[in-house]
Amino acid sequence: MIKNFQELISGKPFKEERRKALSIMESGLIAADAGSAVKRTLKFDGNALIVGKKRIELSSEGKIYVVGAGKASASMAQALNQILGERIYKGIVISTSVYEAGKIEVVKGTHPLPSETNVRATEKILQIIENTNEQDLVIALISGGGSALLCKPAEGLSLKDLEETNKLLLSSSIDIYEINCVRKHLSEVKGGRLAEKAFPANILTLIVSDVVGDDISIIASGPTAGDVTTYRDAIKILKKHGIFEKVPAGVRKYLEEGTLGKRRETPKPSYKQLKKVKNVIILRKDDALKAMVKKASELGLEPILLRKEVYGNARSAGVKLIEKASDERKKAGKSIALIAAGETTVEVKGNGIGGRNQEMVLASLEELSKIEQAIFIALDSDGKDGSSNAAGAIADSSSLARAKELGLEPKVFLENNDSFHFFEKLSDAIITGLTGSNVADLYVVIIP
Repeated sequence: MIKNFQELISGKPFKEERRKALSIMESGLIAADAGSAVKRTLKFDGNALIVGKKRIELSSEGKIYVVGAGKASASMAQALNQILGERIYKGIVISTSVYEAGKIEVVKGTHPLPSETNVRATEKILQIIENTNEQDLVIALISGGGSALLCKPAEGLSLKDLEETNKLLLSSSIDIYEINCVRKHLSEVKGGRLAEKAFPANILTLIVSDVVGDDISIIASGPTAGDVTTYRDAIKILKKHGIFEKVPAGVRKYLEEGTLGKRRETPKPSYKQLKKVKNVIILRKDDALKAMVKKASELGLEPILLRKEVYGNARSAGVKLIEKASDERKKAGKSIALIAAGETTVEVKGNGIGGRNQEMVLASLEELSKIEQAIFIALDSDGKDGSSNAAGAIADSSSLARAKELGLEPKVFLENNDSFHFFEKLSDAIITGLTGSNVADLYVVIIP
């Protein structure tokens, strides 16, 4: 899955340690395959769907529709088509990749910002679900990235309003919980509204989680999950981060009208329209982490699994991971592999190309250089880190010295948020291509 695996180890210091770190990371990516997760979770016997231990009887008079959005929704749709085939009546999903999925149309949308393409595809989804009845089953395929891909502005707002607001949210070091609270309250489909529009049809939502805590109301902004947040919460978040006055005037007006009861709130968990929904998480970061731990053991390393998700500012989070690994190595007295997952944030001030994982590794080079031998990888499981075409980056104890030999100053690249070009010049940017999945950012630190 790592396309430039050999390039990342050939002619580099600590070749064997690099090989081990990359092998551990690759095992996590393989375990995070969304299509395989659908096939593990869902069985079909002709009369019913078996989801885990639950049996969902299918009405002879009802139809099966498939809708969805997210980076993994295309591969999920392909797997679902292989299971149900002609039993599917119609479907459409919006993803960043295109897979063949029979009667399920796969639309390639834009990410991380919404677009007219996303809106048109979302409107097709709404046309499908709004014509269903209580005998029908809607299978929703949801994964990370769905917040941008499943996109229709709330009545009174424009696509431009959403684009400008999302740009501010994504560049302001705001965590995903807060970002998605705002997004839900500007949308016709997020925060349970998709399920609300499909009522009274039965809904089975298969979810690939990419968020800390696996909160289904946050994943892709919870289109089929009840929302406990309010318009007032959305305004507080924007003010807290100093961007309320920067968002479009129409957005400010809309949210303020919401606090006055002039705009309908998102459906809450107790609403009757959500009682016919079954949300099932079929894949999460733990699946990838389990495989990574197993691989580390096979390679003769002591796996140290960091159960607490990594979050916060990418630059400080990377340094903390290296410090934690160093402490664990001293305690263990033998070669260790610190394995973790999470999602950090980056405050974008420069105009370079990069992402939170590459920035995380770049900011940790000085700390790495203090250790005689250490390898650090941070990688986005969807295969695309931020604005770059890399999935992440690898560095070792010699990376800082090698960079200086090439005249590369890490602080300059950090100031411009240009981590991709830094690691490209070191030949240490990790290339996987889009993986068709998305569970979390994955991290490995090896200290022999």
